[in-house]
Amino acid sequence: MEMNTLKDMVLGKPAPLVSTFRLSYYTILNLMSRTEGQFTAEHVIKNSFHQFQYEK
Repeated sequence: MEMNTLKDMVLGKPAPLVSTFRLSYYTILNLMSRTEGQFTAEHVIKNSFHQFQYEK
């Protein structure tokens, strides 16, 4: 690896990260069944990375 490439990786501006993860009803129901009702659907949606980006 060339020194300039390494320098750009370490000191350069980071590329934006855009989540493509989408919550489905099945995903929420599956998560809720695995956590034995510890989380509500609203909690899962509000804490998803996509929702965070959307509200930003």
